[in-house]
Amino acid sequence: MLVNLQQSIKRQYELLARQKDTELKALLLQINPHFLYNTLGVISALSAQRKHEEVIDVTESLGQMLRYSLKLDSSLASLSEELQYVRRYVNIVKAYYGDDIAVEIREGPGLAGVQVVKFILQPLVENAVKHSRKAGNDEPVRIEAAMEAGVVRVTVSDRGAGMTPEQVARIVAEAHAEPDMLSSDGRHIGLRNVLARCRLSYGDAFRFEIRSAENEGTAITLLLPETRR
Repeated sequence: MLVNLQQSIKRQYELLARQKDTELKALLLQINPHFLYNTLGVISALSAQRKHEEVIDVTESLGQMLRYSLKLDSSLASLSEELQYVRRYVNIVKAYYGDDIAVEIREGPGLAGVQVVKFILQPLVENAVKHSRKAGNDEPVRIEAAMEAGVVRVTVSDRGAGMTPEQVARIVAEAHAEPDMLSSDGRHIGLRNVLARCRLSYGDAFRFEIRSAENEGTAITLLLPETRR
């Protein structure tokens, strides 16, 4: 009986692990296709204008982003890789909007070798850029990463339109729902996706903060347990 019980527990554990991996990969694939379409359109327009250097720059950035995106052998990557992915994204977005877009990245000490869940920063930066532009605010989007007592603290902030307390409360409530219950519609799909993947990966060790006010902007902080290779 003891052997049968152990085998049953092992099977259940393996089943849950496979289910978790499947859910993570499904959420990873919820990528905004408009970004790819828009980027290809920009490359076409730059080519028509014979801006060869810009075409090369944008194409290389897109290629590196796609290479990173297609590596699904692990749901983790180094924080430095995540930040480099964001830099490439920003490089492409600047080809859309020019100098209207500014993103500042600040990395604190002690972060070398830190591993995080993949694709948790770019969706937040994308939202921040979008809402900053809508608000007509030219202040830069800021990414701040720091290590605090064994916790990796990453904040993405903007001075965009902000959210109402009701919107913030709804996102917080949805973040504690089952991932397959999260809506794939709405203006905050990127944020919902990020929170769902972090919760699947870190469980109760994951925490987050949302500070937002209408017409003042939004700051989203991810509090991740320290994970290293």
